[in-house]
Amino acid sequence: MPVSEHLARRFLHVNLNCESLSITERLYAQQLGLSARMRTDPAVATDGSILGLDGETYCATSFLYDDRGGRASCALEVIEYSSPPLEPDPSSDPTRPASGRR
Repeated sequence: MPVSEHLARRFLHVNLNCESLSITERLYAQQLGLSARMRTDPAVATDGSILGLDGETYCATSFLYDDRGGRASCALEVIEYSSPPLEPDPSSDPTRPASGRR
């Protein structure tokens, strides 16, 4: 089957929820050479509705990129939630639909 010109060829942004922003930044820096190029202020509330959450959320977010930077490479968006707290997802099915911050 020929490859369609309409298929996606790459991703631009991936979200990763974590327990510790600093540990996750270190891991991806050491293993993949990514570095933090942008961070959010964890003291500023954000609207959780875009993620299917009710009310305000508080989180520290870091955008990690390779050496090419934000305009030329994909982003790994790492989020450490403080409110509401992160909830574990017991499912190991990689094709499950996303629901909130699981």
